[in-house]
Amino acid sequence: MQLSNIKRIEDLTLMNDVNKRLQHGWILIDTYINNYDPLTYPNENTIHYVLGLPDGVEYIDTPQSTDNSASDIFTTFTPSEDFDD
Repeated sequence: MQLSNIKRIEDLTLMNDVNKRLQHGWILIDTYINNYDPLTYPNENTIHYVLGLPDGVEYIDTPQSTDNSASDIFTTFTPSEDFDD
C-alpha cells in the first residue's frame, strides 16, 4: 500500500488500542522502541505501533484506552532479557 493512500496516522502504545483499530481496517505502518527516561528507568523501553487509516475506510472515533488494568498497560521490552531460558 502506498503511504499516499493514508489519510490519518496514529502512534499507539497499548495493544488493546492497536487491535481495535486493526479490526476497523487500519494498517500497521511501522513499530519502534522508545525509552522515555533512561536515567530514571534504565532498560525500560516502550514499543510504539504506528497505524494508518487508508482511503476508503471510514474513520470511527475510537478513544484510546484509559483502563489501568494489567492487560492494558503499555508493553515494555528490555533488550537484555534472555528469552531462551
